[in-house]
Amino acid sequence: MRLTRPGARATTVMGRACQVRAGRPAVLFGHPAPGARREGRGGTVVGARWRLLWLAVVTVLVAACTSSAGGASGEGPTSASTTPRPVPDTSTTTTAPPPPTTTTTAPAPTIDPAVHTPPPADPSAPGWLPTTPDFDMPNPLIVLTDEHYVSFATQTEWDGVTINVPFRLSTDLVTWSLPGDALPVLPPWAAHDVTWAPDVLQTEDGWVLFFTARLQGTELQCIGHAVGDALLGPYAAFDEPIVCPTERGGAIDPRSFVDLDGQAWLLWKTDDNWDLDREAPSSIVSQRLSSDGTALVGEPSVILDAAFGWEGHIVEAPDMVRGPDGRLWLLYSGGWFNQPHYGLGWAECATPAGPCTRHGAGRFLGTNLQGEGPGEGSIWFDRDGSTWIAYAPWAQRFRTPTPRPLALVRLGFGPDGPYLGSPQR
Repeated sequence: MRLTRPGARATTVMGRACQVRAGRPAVLFGHPAPGARREGRGGTVVGARWRLLWLAVVTVLVAACTSSAGGASGEGPTSASTTPRPVPDTSTTTTAPPPPTTTTTAPAPTIDPAVHTPPPADPSAPGWLPTTPDFDMPNPLIVLTDEHYVSFATQTEWDGVTINVPFRLSTDLVTWSLPGDALPVLPPWAAHDVTWAPDVLQTEDGWVLFFTARLQGTELQCIGHAVGDALLGPYAAFDEPIVCPTERGGAIDPRSFVDLDGQAWLLWKTDDNWDLDREAPSSIVSQRLSSDGTALVGEPSVILDAAFGWEGHIVEAPDMVRGPDGRLWLLYSGGWFNQPHYGLGWAECATPAGPCTRHGAGRFLGTNLQGEGPGEGSIWFDRDGSTWIAYAPWAQRFRTPTPRPLALVRLGFGPDGPYLGSPQR
């Protein structure tokens, strides 16, 4: 169970009205640091200094969350919740130590308002690159637990084994464990060539993993979902994708978000630009999720269309966050992911279903001294309540197979909205 700041990305639920999302991490390329502690089973992470605060907060919030929990306006799910495949035996497919069975996300501390207004960063080198340039973590997702930063990323190969959804553990964001596989068995609809852009959501029933994979027999990408009892899995995938609009070229880049009322949402990108001959503009879409996170509810809403300019005809990799003043912000990437003009932008939204209006005339974060084409951003919160974006710039000009190392940039929030804050680490 995790209590985090409302209006963040969803990783946890306490009643559903207290559900919010943490962030995402990375690990040392290849080997853990000498003397690194292996992850044991059943560990929890609430530090002693937070226990009294946690008990007090829980006492107050249980009543509030209980009264506000429930279904979504009586509407039924609009996509079938087919029975997931049985959880497989991963004893021969996992390269990391077995995941703990009771991993929990960390409780949020009392937040000093100054945490949201760090000094501005140097725009030529605004981020913190905790890993070496040869470390590869495209589409990074960071989740903070009581004891660790946990990273999820795009499919990789390790010691001759394909790892569909790699996870790693770290205590400092610098040194990381060997990768394990959160999704060792893919569903029948998914091709085995690449699984990418993962996301996780905690509900009262357990954990839901969202991922992108290619639809068998086609060139289209769709979004799948899987359920598990623990953050690290193993997750059992449903037999059918949860989002697959073939009329728009499929869908990629799933991201969950839980708003102040406890309603969980799924965001994604329509992959219209998959056909290079058409170059159709893509869109970012949002739709409500059922209380268990395994089905869509109501109708989808297009909240942002590509507006050309620096974005070209591509907007993708959405995420949402509410600032300390309650304003709702959509983070997105624009342009081709493998080009120097790729970057991050913001739009301000009235609701998770839109409408959303672009904020600023250009990129919020673009090519700089720390790497070209920064994008694929995801939002997470550190133990002190500070807000961060994890993203993946190109380490060199040569795109393939150049790694995309983990990069972290701190967010500040001022009267004019989000700004690049000094990392202060």
